[in-house]
Amino acid sequence: MLAFEEYQQVASPSRVLAVIALTPLPGLILMILLAAIPLQNPLLGLKGNPGFIVQSWLAYSTMTVALMFFIRSSLMLPNSAYSHKQCVLIALLTAGLNELAMLVLGAFWRFPIPFRSLLGIPTYAISLLLFHRAVIGRKWLYHRNEIIEYLPLFCAQASTLFIFEGVTLVFAHVPAFAQGIITITFPVLRAIIKRFIWRFSRCLEDISMDVTLCVVEVFGSLFQNACLQSARSPAIGGLMVVVDFVQALVEVKMYLAHKFVVDGRQTTKTAVRIVEDALYPGLSAPAKHAAWPSSIRNKPSWACLAKETPC
Repeated sequence: MLAFEEYQQVASPSRVLAVIALTPLPGLILMILLAAIPLQNPLLGLKGNPGFIVQSWLAYSTMTVALMFFIRSSLMLPNSAYSHKQCVLIALLTAGLNELAMLVLGAFWRFPIPFRSLLGIPTYAISLLLFHRAVIGRKWLYHRNEIIEYLPLFCAQASTLFIFEGVTLVFAHVPAFAQGIITITFPVLRAIIKRFIWRFSRCLEDISMDVTLCVVEVFGSLFQNACLQSARSPAIGGLMVVVDFVQALVEVKMYLAHKFVVDGRQTTKTAVRIVEDALYPGLSAPAKHAAWPSSIRNKPSWACLAKETPC
């Protein structure tokens, strides 16, 4: 947190704006490139749809790379655990083997495969674990417990996506009054899913809440965008906006009622005071600051913390 405090002091507004504006750019470019792949008529069958196969393979590869980066950062694994190149290699092989399994299923059953994403979960998960072990080698043993501990959370995250996808399909095929009921009850569903994900994310300790909010809010936003496109009337779309706004107001009110609410400039100071009270109870504030090791007190950000004022 001290390093983050120092970064806040040296980061310019232009850098902050650049990060906000440019972070979505790689994902947007990838989506445009995937959409640019020409697709054939599904009625032509499996052999007549090479574009779909290539697009699906690249899409799953991209998703797997993003998933591995997310897992690595969530578990705070070092880059030495597996490099970016190894992540890309694992993603390409995992997506390739999963695509091969879907090709076999499509050849013996039918194409397009109904509920392909759902039916492909077992082969995808097995392929991901298999190539993790094959590419990483013995490094897998050092981080095996952390990765295995993350698996229940990964399954919970994947199930959240399919829950929202199922609700989206139901929303698109029901009359207007039913769409209104789904819209009104959606905040309740979102709250239940947040609690569900949070129980599995406790293995991440301090960032469990961040991961929970990220997963639910991202998938929930995708759900709302899809539902807006299939709303039966403008009134349903307006109701979705109103319900979302009311939910935001309720969450802000609950947040402000919290005893430990601080803004970005006070977060580190608040954390330091909590640690000081736990380590050095009964001492005055100057004595608590002086009790810290010199390696910490000599940092530039420590002077700001000791002044008890924003820097």
